[in-house]
Amino acid sequence: MKHNNDPEKEKILDYIHHRRNTYGENDKSSRKAIHKNKQIVNKSYRTNINKELLNVSEDFDEIQNKIDSFRKKYWKKYSDKPLAFCLRNKPNFSNSRLFKIAKKIIKKKYGNMF
Repeated sequence: MKHNNDPEKEKILDYIHHRRNTYGENDKSSRKAIHKNKQIVNKSYRTNINKELLNVSEDFDEIQNKIDSFRKKYWKKYSDKPLAFCLRNKPNFSNSRLFKIAKKIIKKKYGNMF
């Protein structure tokens, strides 16, 4: 179903809803890095538990207490940024009226991102 918005409103919505990867790499290497970072976190967790369990007796409660005392390290990829956020440093774009409107909407929706 096609919306009957004017082109200016459609452009503002594009600046808000279209996202760009700002993770630091291109999108293909980001996908690989995400998998690798999750793998590293889980591997370090398993390694730490195995090291501790070598020194524990056969008592089930003691083993369970040792396992429960460990926490996994936390890692999460932060979300991609709106297109307006990525284009904000371009001189022709950041002075435009469309950018100022998109910036207000993004601040209202996502907080102070700029």
